[in-house]
Amino acid sequence: MSMKKVDKTGILPGPKAILLSGFNDSDTTEIKHLFGEEQKAISFISLTKPMLEHTLLAVLSNESDSLKPLNEKEVPQVMIFSGISMELLHQVLDNLRESQIKRPIIATATEHNLTFTIKELLMHLLEEMKEFSK
Repeated sequence: MSMKKVDKTGILPGPKAILLSGFNDSDTTEIKHLFGEEQKAISFISLTKPMLEHTLLAVLSNESDSLKPLNEKEVPQVMIFSGISMELLHQVLDNLRESQIKRPIIATATEHNLTFTIKELLMHLLEEMKEFSK
């Protein structure tokens, strides 16, 4: 995960939300538990097909639609963190390491990638992952 600039308060850019790509309902519930009490103040958004054409900011800013989320056979498993503190991010990543959840691609919202469509962002993250695995 490449860490990008956060504001002076140590809060990631964007609304307080987590975009989940490629997770089933059971995994989503387990992921929410990684946040402890903080989960109540965070929007958890499961990626659906129409969201692929919208910007990250638009998806994070709106409530999830009622369509069926895309599964891991359709899209990579990705967690995109937005609007949370770096402290909470590190706590969740520590909790994730200790959980039974398969390690997803982890990304954070940045001023730059908030303007990407979800499809562009997923392609970029997959390219980054491919480069790191060489």
